[in-house]
Amino acid sequence: MVRLMVAAGLTVAGAAACTSSAGGPAPASTRPSAATAPTSRPAPVLTPLDTLRCVVQRTITTDRGGLPPDSVKPAEAVGAATEGPVETVPGADAAACPGALPAAGCDEPSPWSRPGDERFFTASRATRRVEGVVTWSLVSKPPPSQSAAADGVNDLQSIGYGVLNLKRGDPGRVLAYLERVVRQCDSAIPLSVGGRRALVGTVTSQFRQGPADVVLLTSQDAAAWLLLDGTTQLSDTELARIVSVAASRLLPS
Repeated sequence: MVRLMVAAGLTVAGAAACTSSAGGPAPASTRPSAATAPTSRPAPVLTPLDTLRCVVQRTITTDRGGLPPDSVKPAEAVGAATEGPVETVPGADAAACPGALPAAGCDEPSPWSRPGDERFFTASRATRRVEGVVTWSLVSKPPPSQSAAADGVNDLQSIGYGVLNLKRGDPGRVLAYLERVVRQCDSAIPLSVGGRRALVGTVTSQFRQGPADVVLLTSQDAAAWLLLDGTTQLSDTELARIVSVAASRLLPS
């Protein structure tokens, strides 16, 4: 909250004691009269940052962006669902909103671990962002050592995704910033995944003991990220399939 403090006052200089001879005229007062007193100027009107319309966010349908569950889930999946997608675009006051990217250090949460971050979006000066989550379940077969009537294991998988469309030429150097973050904080290395060059790193899983995969994909004026997590780790083949499908939808050539 921006608080405005206005100090207004009058300073009277050198109030000296005055003496006069009996019957003589009293000396003129040195204090300004009401007619000559200076008028205080009104304080400037500033708009607090929390009232600026920095972004506009709305839920959209997957035909306008994002990943439909059927596009990424395996054929044998059950209970597929989607959260979002949520579209973010600049608000009416975007030009007046904070414009510095956070330090590329690991103390700040990365964009893929904090969806809906308004400050990162305004600092990136992006033209559009779409984010969402796709989840599904797989019921695996019981191991051969168990009876065929035994219940299978319910395996939950989740894909958090985001795509950031930037101004032509990426004047804010956002792509370089994102690559530094995923390399430094998520130990990412360049790999060819699903026929696309990607930076692949790991973060702490929210579903199991061990790591989850984070994938950063970039094009000339856009970046997309995937956070792939679940109760079991995806195979390399399944990871490549999902990355290939997601890249074609989020970063079409």
